[in-house]
Amino acid sequence: MYKLVISDTVEFPVKLSINDAGITKEFPIRFEAKRVDVDTLRSTIDDHPADKLVDLQLRICRDNLTGWKDQRLVIDDNNQPAPFSADALECVLGITGAAAVIHTAYINAIVASSGTAGRAKN
Repeated sequence: MYKLVISDTVEFPVKLSINDAGITKEFPIRFEAKRVDVDTLRSTIDDHPADKLVDLQLRICRDNLTGWKDQRLVIDDNNQPAPFSADALECVLGITGAAAVIHTAYINAIVASSGTAGRAKN
């Protein structure tokens, strides 16, 4: 039997640029996620054929994101950065376009590339 020499997890940066009353604010977040294979992604798509693109992006984010670091967008009752949780993630995913940005970064993180040229766009 064969197995890959890479871990089952990935970390990747995301920078959300959000218009806040006419001022663009940047919110970098470093996400942690499960590494999934092609069959798992295909199964997710095949199991939900009626999903619109945004629904698929949300489903993949919800199913695979497991943590974050250096997050300053979601705060708790004490105005401190919220730890990762399903509810805190929903706050981020509720921002229009956030799921698309995060999903794209996630897919780029799990996809094999040709090296530095393939990652230069990140």
